[in-house]
Formats: sequence, structure tokens, C-alpha cells
Amino acid sequence: MQIVDPDIEGYRAALDPGGTPFARVAAEGEALRLPIINPAVGRFLEMLVIATGTRRALEIGTANGYSALWLARSLPPDGEIFTMELDPERAELARGHFQEAGLAERVSVIVGLALIHI
Repeated sequence: MQIVDPDIEGYRAALDPGGTPFARVAAEGEALRLPIINPAVGRFLEMLVIATGTRRALEIGTANGYSALWLARSLPPDGEIFTMELDPERAELARGHFQEAGLAERVSVIVGLALIHI
């Protein structure tokens, strides 16, 4: 059973994955079996941030930082995202991706249980 129209799926598949760091981080996440969004969802997040004028965002569950990259690059220059990750190794991996993409100054990674920090 076809759920998504083939034209829409073709459009989604043809979307630019966001550039080199985004494509590499997405591939890495898939290899690590992390819950990685696709470029269509990334573009949707980007559109939401821009359309709503978001300046600050909170993400719970950083994984390797893929969705936070989309959010961070969409924010205005003084915008910031706080992302929370339970696994210290994943948090460090994500920090490296934010640095590589030139977005580290916009992203704060908090390590620990979200319930404790919120």
C-alpha cells in the first residue's frame, strides 16, 4: 500500500540534505542506528523556526546532533538552542558536529536526565 504520493516521495528524496556536514551526520546516525530525521523533516523544522521567529529552542534527546543542526542554523545570529542528552558520548559527538558546522556558539548541550534539568 502506497502511503505517500510517489511525486511527494520523489521530491523528498531529491531535497538537498543540508550540505556536507548534514549529510555526513545523517549517514553517521543511520550507521549508529540513531533516530535520525530526514532532510524533509529538517527543512520543516527550519521553516518553523524562521516562520515563527523563534530565538530559543529546547530539544530533548540530542542523539548525534542532526536535528539540532537544522534548528541551530535556522536561528537568528543571537538565537540559541538547548539540547539535552543522557549519553555523555553522544553529547560529545554532537558537540563536535556543532563545532564543525560553525554553530557551536548557538548550541548548549546539557548532559543528564531531562527531568532533573527542566
